[in-house]
Amino acid sequence: MTATYEAIKTYTATSNISSFSWTSIPNTYDDLVIVAYLKNSAGSNYECYTRFNNVSTGNLYTYTFVQNYQGNLQAGRNASINEIRQFKTSSGRFSAHEMNIMQYKNTNVYKHTVGRSGDVTMISAILGHGQFRSYSAITDITLVMEPGANIVTGSKFDLYGIKAE
Repeated sequence: MTATYEAIKTYTATSNISSFSWTSIPNTYDDLVIVAYLKNSAGSNYECYTRFNNVSTGNLYTYTFVQNYQGNLQAGRNASINEIRQFKTSSGRFSAHEMNIMQYKNTNVYKHTVGRSGDVTMISAILGHGQFRSYSAITDITLVMEPGANIVTGSKFDLYGIKAE
């Protein structure tokens, strides 16, 4: 089986912003992929959170990760939180991020993500798994910067749909 990636929506920040959203995501794909190049306005180690369908309460997210942060291997789990915390950013350089969202339109399963992030300024690499404990199809995705920082001008966001053939 082959998979075809189709660009759904792209955006490049033309000013500093605290968040960015994709809305009215079509249900014509099997899975989704977010690719982002981010930099923040405040300093190292600020997170850019991912939320689905404007849900930011109720502790419906879980995030498990393994990371190498400045030469220290770390692992952890954040259960019952209000966002997926995959994307760590710095103000020094743009960092690269990718998140796969499996079965985003399936109303019979919780939604799962697998993400990869890297940042040479913080000498950081992260592999993580997220879960959104909702049976609702994902129609909106919001990336919001941790309080105290903004997403800077030039940050780029791409949303792709995957069709299995």
